Amino acid sequence: MHLPIPPQQLRFMGESEEQYLRIGDGLVLSIRRLSDFGAQAAIVDIGSGYGRLAHALQRAGFEGTYRGFEILG
Repeated sequence: MHLPIPPQQLRFMGESEEQYLRIGDGLVLSIRRLSDFGAQAAIVDIGSGYGRLAHALQRAGFEGTYRGFEILG
């Protein structure tokens, strides 16, 4: 499944599409180094923003459980 990148007006950090992808990929790389990335993994993303980590996890083939919470809307 292909997820579109959120439109610029929703990316409140002002990052470009390239930055959005690069930062997300860096987060996934750190998660892979520090923990299990398998189907039994569970990630809770507090302050998930506009889904940068969720998008990167999906692109990386993450099969575990992901829950993202954001208070800004």
